[in-house]
Amino acid sequence: MKRSFRIVALAVFLLVLGSGVVWWRARHHRRLEAILPRLFQFSAPQYIPSLNRTYATNFPSTENAISENHNWVNGGACDDPLLCPGGNGSNIQTIHGLAFGTQTGALAPPYTDSGALVTGTWGSDQFVQIVVWWDGTPETSSDYDEVEIRLRGTFGKNWSRTYNINCRVGPPSPNSYIQVGRSNGPPDNFTPPFVELLGPSAACQNGDVITGTAVGNIITAYINGRKAIQAKDSVISSGSPGFGFFHQGRRTQNSDFGVSSFIASDLFPRLTVQGPTENPALAAVREQPK
Repeated sequence: MKRSFRIVALAVFLLVLGSGVVWWRARHHRRLEAILPRLFQFSAPQYIPSLNRTYATNFPSTENAISENHNWVNGGACDDPLLCPGGNGSNIQTIHGLAFGTQTGALAPPYTDSGALVTGTWGSDQFVQIVVWWDGTPETSSDYDEVEIRLRGTFGKNWSRTYNINCRVGPPSPNSYIQVGRSNGPPDNFTPPFVELLGPSAACQNGDVITGTAVGNIITAYINGRKAIQAKDSVISSGSPGFGFFHQGRRTQNSDFGVSSFIASDLFPRLTVQGPTENPALAAVREQPK
């Protein structure tokens, strides 16, 4: 009798316990369903819509560091902290029709890439197009000389946070490359390339048009209108477009390679990717009514 009573009591206990667990799980699940959308909304990238901004230049002035009437902020230091906040790197220098870096060429680290960003607030979807200039110096093959596109960038004191598209300048070779990566802010804190293309088809030469776009969480690089590489990342959701250079080695000088024109926009799909030429997008922008 006692044994039967114990069995019945145990069955009732297990039934009540099971019902309680089901009720608790259902209640907990409903709470999760109510909370998860808020969490998702909180953690999702906060992209900025287009602000109808476009900036284009073929570097008409001689400046060190590049300013163009306070339209740029540089990645290094100078006597004007607004122009050059000292963001871990070097500044961009210009002469008539050409921009190039000021990095020493010393073996990294530290990584003191030259860089400049267009000032002001920009939409998150960004288009940057540069035309490569290279004087053909053969020693470029011995150094590491890169032109860089910057997307969603921010510079500050000891701070450089951008998406970077890096392309090695020089004759096509097995050591040519184009990469997409990310600088995370603090000195020498960067994410290795998400994706890269190696070999002769990745070389950047004189007159080549390099294009970079950031649309949502997709970053894409083009060489002369051909899609070279594409990566996915959502860590950086805002910032300014720009460009830069990396120079490592002593056989060439910063002025042996550079950029002859630049255009950036947060308008899509208004601008199209161009082939190798002096950047025709500049003329299209100039012809628009002011």
